[in-house]
Amino acid sequence: MAHDRMLATAGSYSWIHQYIFPGGIIASLQAIDEVNAGHTSLRVIESRRLGLSYARTLDRWRHSFAERTDEVLGLGFDETFMRMWDFYLGYCRAGFATHIWTSGSWGSVGNESDWTAARVRGACCRLQLGRRLGGCPRGELSG
Repeated sequence: MAHDRMLATAGSYSWIHQYIFPGGIIASLQAIDEVNAGHTSLRVIESRRLGLSYARTLDRWRHSFAERTDEVLGLGFDETFMRMWDFYLGYCRAGFATHIWTSGSWGSVGNESDWTAARVRGACCRLQLGRRLGGCPRGELSG
């Protein structure tokens, strides 16, 4: 998210704040850099702009979720949850597709060797989760 947009919306209370991420904020890369520089020994050594590729991933997740309605209901979730989750996935997709949210992945570590290990673990976890949801073809989220 752009830094000026983050500042403008930081005090707002949206649907996302109420139902999905209570107390959360979508930080700008500038804000992350400032906090790291002023209060930690961490530094951002890699940042990826996800934008349209993440919008496509969210489309796949939304489609996969819709195809598994019976499974979700069987887990004890109700129709209200189904509509809410569908709305959430669509809302996020719109944010990434319109470039309101453009960053979705970064690594902060104390030194380069820490980052190498974290990057490998993170790529493996993202790839496994994406495949489980049916949204990430092989290689799409490689490290």
